[in-house]
Amino acid sequence: MLGVVVICRASTDKRVVTNPESESSIWWRKDSQRINSESYRLNRQRAIDYMNTCPRIYVIDGFIGWDAEYRQKVRIVCTRPYHVLFMHVMLVRPTEEELTTFGEPEWVVFNGGCFKSDPQVEDVFSQTCVSLNLEQGESVIPGTEYAGEMKKGLFTAMPARANQNVPSRAAAERASSAENLA
Repeated sequence: MLGVVVICRASTDKRVVTNPESESSIWWRKDSQRINSESYRLNRQRAIDYMNTCPRIYVIDGFIGWDAEYRQKVRIVCTRPYHVLFMHVMLVRPTEEELTTFGEPEWVVFNGGCFKSDPQVEDVFSQTCVSLNLEQGESVIPGTEYAGEMKKGLFTAMPARANQNVPSRAAAERASSAENLA
């Protein structure tokens, strides 16, 4: 068989870290499976270790959600320039003044891209394991080059992290994150 690299959505490789604070509010189904915190930690560390071996790392800070009252600060850390370019288009870009006071992000994406997950780790069933940790405000993406996983993870996490008791407003913000419709 030929060695083929597939760049596509990892629909069955999505994981959410189990935590008593958020577990009851997650719609558990085929494409949102559980991962324990230790397995998440191992995947996260593997991705960061891989990134530390790369000659270049790309980082972008931005906002998800257009409305300043509901938007969240996001940091993307990745190994591919096209991933950061994709998110440059998807996120609301801060002004120079906003960047000087940006501080710590509410959500960080570690995109290890081509570096594979270890299927020997508990709750990891393939070389791709897109994981969200709602309590820590992080996602880890090893084993896929599909840039859309960053956006999809952020759009999944946004209403969960907003904690504004206005899910319909958060859902509307997700849809218009990169556009000023006012």
